[in-house]
Amino acid sequence: MISIDLVYQTVKTLANTDVRGNAKPDEMRLLINLVVDEIIENYFSELEKAINRVNRGYGGTALENIPKRIREKVLYFLTEDTMTFTTPYFTFPNNYRYIDSITFNDIDIEECKNMREFKSIVNLQDTTPTESYPIYIQLGDKIKVAPSTINENVFISYLRSHLIAKWSFTEVLGNEVFNPSANDFQDIDLHSSELSNVILKTLLKLGISLKESDIVQYMTQNEQIEYAKTNQG
Repeated sequence: MISIDLVYQTVKTLANTDVRGNAKPDEMRLLINLVVDEIIENYFSELEKAINRVNRGYGGTALENIPKRIREKVLYFLTEDTMTFTTPYFTFPNNYRYIDSITFNDIDIEECKNMREFKSIVNLQDTTPTESYPIYIQLGDKIKVAPSTINENVFISYLRSHLIAKWSFTEVLGNEVFNPSANDFQDIDLHSSELSNVILKTLLKLGISLKESDIVQYMTQNEQIEYAKTNQG
């Protein structure tokens, strides 16, 4: 997670006076979430390239084929859950974005590319799926598993969707005061290494172009000031 208050206050401070006066909390929230969406879409663009490399026979899995520079940032979203069964389908979690693997009792369930392949494997005597060698076909936001005796203990490892960031506040004497206790508060749901990137891209949407070194310098100076205040006297 990244502190949305840190991003919010840093952007306000580094922006010029006119922009700072016009950028209200709701506008900042929209800009920050737009930036987060763009950063994550870049991850999935890299993931699509990795999937293509796997499909061309370069080995490994798509997640293994993601460039090292972003793999850790992508794996931040990796989670697992039990799939819910309602005859005859298992349903994906509401926040799933990309399937890493689906298993039954720790056995990988092999994906079929289309319904023709699924039916062929099910109907041919020599290839009939078993609980030791199960298969599935994806149908929208659910899957059908064979053999049909599998109706529980199916787990999914997947990349989840991100949470929507919200800088929540309370008005005090006409001023917006940060309120992390609000029910709708949400920090920025990204790997912590993206802090500078989020700030830079948000400033850019406000028409302000800076370098990462400028952000680092500002934050270092700010930390030194806060440290001096804390240790004063």
